[in-house]
Amino acid sequence: MKSPIHALFATVILQLTVLTGTDVEGAAQPLFGFAIEGKPNQNDLKTLEENTGIRPKLTQFYLQWPSKPENGIFPSESLATIAAANAIPVLTWEPMFIDPAKAEHTISADSITSGKYDLYLKRFARESRRFAKPFLIRFAQEMNLARYHWGGTAQEFGPDSPARYQAMFRYVVSIFHAQRANNVR
Repeated sequence: MKSPIHALFATVILQLTVLTGTDVEGAAQPLFGFAIEGKPNQNDLKTLEENTGIRPKLTQFYLQWPSKPENGIFPSESLATIAAANAIPVLTWEPMFIDPAKAEHTISADSITSGKYDLYLKRFARESRRFAKPFLIRFAQEMNLARYHWGGTAQEFGPDSPARYQAMFRYVVSIFHAQRANNVR
């Protein structure tokens, strides 16, 4: 029997297939791209293409959550820059922040599912809808690793982690559905 995490990966793969082109026989074609640190700009994308000779179909970048929900931002410029380069933006959206002393702080699943971040999530989902172009969100990536113990502390990482992650993931998705951010996968 497959674990809930396997089902989650299958869902992500299916969602990715929705955005891919198909060849003459109708088989989904994989999309190739780059991962960029920071918020990509036109020069970053141009440099990557010039240095590699490859025009990516996907361009991924990372965005951490704010320590205070009211301070959250939507990366409209980066998304628009990637879309203008004819690539699908992929946002790795990490529910964590780094404090001034460079210490990482993971935002707990309870903080998310209890509504503490609803202001940020709803605003982000509305801005996603307004962006109107398709993009992918890799929410709380690599959840099967102790390194990314999303939703709990490092000490809590263990058998309960998949259920905690699923609840958090579903909560975030439900907000995007409620805000009709149907362009987000």
